Amino acid sequence: MLLTRPVNEPHRILQEVQKPSVYEAPYDSRYLLGHKILETLITRAQNTNVHDSWLQVVIAIAGDPRVPKTHPRYQKWWSQLDSSLHRVVQGWLSKLDLRLFLEALEDFSNLPGKEELRRMFPSRKKFLEGLDDKELVGHTRLYLSRGAEQYLKMNYKKEHLPAYSRVSNGDKSLIYVQLANGQAHMVEGSHSCYLWIYRDLHETALVFDHARTSVSYDNLTSGLNRHMERLGCRAEANITHNPSNFHWQRQAIETLRRIGIHVSPQDVLSPQDYQSFKRRFGVM
Repeated sequence: MLLTRPVNEPHRILQEVQKPSVYEAPYDSRYLLGHKILETLITRAQNTNVHDSWLQVVIAIAGDPRVPKTHPRYQKWWSQLDSSLHRVVQGWLSKLDLRLFLEALEDFSNLPGKEELRRMFPSRKKFLEGLDDKELVGHTRLYLSRGAEQYLKMNYKKEHLPAYSRVSNGDKSLIYVQLANGQAHMVEGSHSCYLWIYRDLHETALVFDHARTSVSYDNLTSGLNRHMERLGCRAEANITHNPSNFHWQRQAIETLRRIGIHVSPQDVLSPQDYQSFKRRFGVM
């Protein structure tokens, strides 16, 4: 049935195959039915903007492939599938991470007393989405505050959420974003968090440790930079989100270009903001 359904269209069978009694059923002497469901869905939907209804099946059955390889669900499901299928799903989940981070940030900005964050939200959203639209975003990792985690659990089924870590202190959430196949790395956060941009990250950087399910805010910001500095990988910039004269966007674009990633203002600004930018600074 899945082989004949139009790609990326919701269907009641997608709800049916998320039942353990279905995907845990034997397929043959080696595979469970869930392995074949995963293989079919991922193969058919690759190279597309996968629909939530299809991605949810994958996560509900197998979980997030970005967990440590020793994780029981990785061993049971992902270790039995071709690594090319892992990469497809990792790309889908990076887009989902960005979306969930922005949803949680927007929800927080709508609380009373968060007017400044509310004003800044559209520009920060456009910047991240612009990088993604330019197909620069690779690997990501979500770090959620308690409030952001509660928001997502209220709006999504637990089995449909990607893997993430908790920020153990405060109310700030963050997201790690790898750009251009590792040519650059960013850590962006909610509230007054700096935008941290790195050219390189050492393999011991916390953002690569998916076994850590709880981290402190400092671990991911100034603490990460201190650790990287000792290893010769200090941040290229830590940028305050100062909205005056597009200050933070200009600094971020200039930093990324210095690293070798060509991003233009038009890529990461709304059409209205880009017109204002051109009138002030010309074509950058």
